[in-house]
Amino acid sequence: MLAGRPTLHTLEGSRELAPGDVVAFLRGRQGAHRLSNEADEPARFVLVSTMTMPEVVEYPETDRVFVMSEPPWSEAPYDAARGRVIRSFAKADGKPVPPDTDVTA
Repeated sequence: MLAGRPTLHTLEGSRELAPGDVVAFLRGRQGAHRLSNEADEPARFVLVSTMTMPEVVEYPETDRVFVMSEPPWSEAPYDAARGRVIRSFAKADGKPVPPDTDVTA
């Protein structure tokens, strides 16, 4: 963390980060995480990633698993409605969620 105090949410719970903190996330479910910033000041951080694609991402607070095709800076055509998510699956039954369904819920 360079500045600010965002909240880190993981499968183990949530905690506030502070300038100087360093965190690492494993691939797969055990590395699931999300940052939120409820503070009045901006949060600034450095992100380092292998960006190995395709990537399977699970968001613990939703009922979906997302499969991404490529990093957001690639030359592939961008779909403004869906970003780089190429398919999402319901965790309960593994069935694909239709492309016209809201993948952020």
